Amino acid sequence: MADLTPPGEAPIPFAADEVERSIPDRLRELAHRCPDDPALSHDDVAPVSFAELWSSVEAAGRSLLTYGLDPGGVVAVLMPHETIAIATQ
Repeated sequence: MADLTPPGEAPIPFAADEVERSIPDRLRELAHRCPDDPALSHDDVAPVSFAELWSSVEAAGRSLLTYGLDPGGVVAVLMPHETIAIATQ
């Protein structure tokens, strides 16, 4: 697996039992453990904290449920191949 830790920054440690957890589970944990830490950042865009990102994920999930998606259902996402697209959505 590639190391995505920015140069000069320490990686966020995960215990061995966390490796099998889903991305939403990990994000929820980080939103509670370090809510104000930056989760996403890009050159000219203000950083998004783990708490802000988790809040957006929860809102998107609730919205998908109103359209009839079942929990655990599959969703396709179409967006540009740019980091900025994630940071600004």
